[in-house]
Formats: sequence, structure tokens, C-alpha cells
Amino acid sequence: MVRPKTPSALGEAAAAVWNAENYRALGLLHKLDAPGAAALRARVYLRTGGLALAVREFETRAALAVTEPAEGIALATSAIFALCASGEFERAETIVRWAASSLRDNSDPLLRIERHYMAAVSDFMRGDAIAGEREAVTALEFVSRFPHAEAVNEFQWETNHLRARLLDLLGVQAMVRGDFKKQEELLVEALLHVRLVRNREYWLEASLLSNLAVLVKHFPWTRGKQMLVAHASVIPWNSELELKRNYIKLGLRQHRRIFGDDTQSGGVLTDTAPSLAWRIYSCVELLLCEEWNDAQSFAAEIRYGRSLAERVDFDQTRGEEVSALLSLAALVATEDPQAARELRARYAGKMATVSPAYVVVRSPVRFAQEAFADGCIAKADGAHSEAQALLQRAAGLWSQLGLVPWAAAAGLERYPVSRDVTDLAAARSFVKAYPATDFGRRLKQALLAAENCESGDFIYVNPWRMEAEDLSKQSEVVRKRGQNAIPR
Repeated sequence: MVRPKTPSALGEAAAAVWNAENYRALGLLHKLDAPGAAALRARVYLRTGGLALAVREFETRAALAVTEPAEGIALATSAIFALCASGEFERAETIVRWAASSLRDNSDPLLRIERHYMAAVSDFMRGDAIAGEREAVTALEFVSRFPHAEAVNEFQWETNHLRARLLDLLGVQAMVRGDFKKQEELLVEALLHVRLVRNREYWLEASLLSNLAVLVKHFPWTRGKQMLVAHASVIPWNSELELKRNYIKLGLRQHRRIFGDDTQSGGVLTDTAPSLAWRIYSCVELLLCEEWNDAQSFAAEIRYGRSLAERVDFDQTRGEEVSALLSLAALVATEDPQAARELRARYAGKMATVSPAYVVVRSPVRFAQEAFADGCIAKADGAHSEAQALLQRAAGLWSQLGLVPWAAAAGLERYPVSRDVTDLAAARSFVKAYPATDFGRRLKQALLAAENCESGDFIYVNPWRMEAEDLSKQSEVVRKRGQNAIPR
């Protein structure tokens, strides 16, 4: 089917939206009243944080569902995302029912797919996984029946846009269940399909890649990493995609530090950060994963992270970078427990304001991170029984999720207060599998330190807690014992 011609202003604005040139698109759409303009504006408002504006676009044009059903359903989808992100789940569900009623007799396959997609979004974001999966599967069945259904408007998603979004949605639910391997499979499949569309939607592609990068950061799997590098290298990145690109850069960088990496990542790893929050996030990841050979550099990096934390308004962040406050709390607890408690409280205050629709709230990784930070703070306070319980919980959760590197770190921190050699098992296993990576060498250092640690010592998050004289003595011990001194 040939697309009808559209006014040049709308066509130019639509191209800007597909290319993730959001603010340019808003400029072109300003006061534009052509069919489709409202749907494009709502989509851009959703991307740029104008949630109330996206809802208003729908509410002022709801009658379009009768005369322009494609635009009506597009506006409804944006409004549902915006309302769920704001925690207004009942209003979102009202729109789902409105769409079902308005489009009951419409046989257009794309509109039927999008109607089930919006219902799945509403169900998943308000926490009804069973209903959400049912709607998503129904939508994918329509995709399979009508794989070549074509969009007839500049703003309309094509079949493979919707297929990719549905697979991503199912992937998020797999992650919430702790099934990260399934999420990787779904994301890779989604990325294969977004290449088949007529209008490449780079915002969608970058979102899929940033979700995949979180998995690449934590797991040694190769397929996802190869897809990440290959696909990221051909996206025309711009400043409005920089936040998503940072997830990709950090994921690849951390994968290399933890597991080693022979992938040629080209320009994907250019060092930039879109915000102070991201600088803290990157700094903390460096402190946790890099091999450190001197106390001064390690201490300087912690001071840098703390100084950044004092300047950042985390109320303006919504993503995973908020978790940097937890990791920073664990790191500074060794020297300043009160500062660690303040960082932990800032994190708790921020999380209390985040809608439960956001993945960061429901991620099972979050609970392990919180237990780890709380365990390190309890340990610094001398509450060793509490520290043992919390660090055991963190190690157990990470182990269940397959996050062996972090289970190893939690076990190492628990060992000085538990004296249970099983706490060292994960670290030994990782060092055996990855002896030459930065993270592997870091764990090896910690295992060596475990031989002479005292109750309450920190042997992973801050190996340099001791005074300079004690540090020189330990260095001499490590040199004499060599690599075979890892506790057995």
C-alpha cells in the first residue's frame, strides 16, 4: 500500500521523531494542526519528560478515535505510558477501556495489535503480570497473522515496531522474575525485527540496546554482546540519545573489566557523561570493578565520588544510576559510617518518590544491592550479627540471579565477621574462571587479604582501609606468599 502524501511540515516533523531529534521535532510541530501532529507531539513529550503534556494531547483530541482511529490509538498509547509513569493507574485503565470500546468494530490489524499492546503496558506497569502477558501474547498472535500489515500514516508504528516493543515488554517481565537469559533472548529477537521496518525508529532501537547493555554488564554471554556492538555501531547517535548510549558504553566497559573482552567496540566507548549523576555512576563502577594497586588513587576516587554526590540533584534522575548512591554508601562506610547512612537515606528518599511502574523499583537486583549496602554500614558500625545476615542475604540473592561477581563480593565482605570459608567459594570460582581480568585480579587481592583479616575488616569494597604502615606490611606479605596463597 502506498502511503498518502502529507504536508511537508508534518513529513519533516515525522522524520525528526523517527530520527530521535526530539526538540527539533517539537519546534516543527509547534501549533501544527495537521492530522497526525498531535500523535507526534505526544510521543515526543513522553520521551522528554512532559508526561502531563502527553496526557493533555490525548484528552483534547479523544474524539479522533471516530474519524482518525490511527491517531486516536497513538495518542491513547502515549497517554497510558505517561499516566502509569506518574502512578495514575486507574486513569490509564480508563483509557484502555475507552480504546477497547471505541475500536471494537475496527478490523485494521495494526490498530488491533496496538490496542492489545497498550493494554499489556497498562497491566504490566501496574503490576498485573498475568493479564499483561496475556495481552502481549494476543498482540503477538495478531502480528504473526498479519506480518506485512503496513502503516498508512507518517506517525504510525509498523508491524515490526510493535513486535519489537512487545518483545521488549515481555523481556522486562522476564527480568522482574529474575530470568535474565530469557530477557536477553527476547531483546536480541526484537533488535533483529527493528531492522526490517521502513522507518527506522532510533529512539526505540537505542532503548532496546540500553536494556541489553545492562545484561552485558553483568553476564559473560557472547550473543548479546556481539549484537550490542554491531547494532550500536550503525545508529546515528545524537545528544538526545546520549543517556541511552551511556548505558551501552558502561555495559561494554564493565563487561571488559569483569569478564575480559576481545570485541572491537570502535567508537562506542567514547568517554562522555550526560550528567553529574552519570559521573558518579561511572566512578562507582570503576571503584567496584577495577584492579587497584595503590591506596592513594583509590582514596582519591572515593573522594571524587563523594564530592559529586554532594552536587547532584537525584530528584532529576529516574534510571539505574540512582543505585550509585547505594554502592557509594558501601564504599564510604569503611571510613565514615555517618556519611554512608546519609547516602543510604538519600537513596531511600528518592526511591520513595518513584512510580512502581519503573523497572528500577521492581528489579530483583535492587534488593540485593540494598542488603549489601546495609550490611557494609552495619559492619562499619560494629553490628556484626546484623552485618552477617544482611551480607548473606545479598550474596544469596545475587547467586540466585546468576550474578556471580557480586555474590563473590558480598561473600568476601562477610568473611571477616563470619569466618565461614564457604563465603569465599564464589570468589575462588570466579578467579579460577577469569584470572586475568581486572575484576578477577581484584578478587585475587581480596582472597589474599582474607588470610590475615581481622573481624570487621573490609577486604573487598575498600581494601585500603588500613593505615599506611599496615598497608606496607600487607604488601610485603602478599609479595612473599605469591599467587598460591589463596585460602583453600
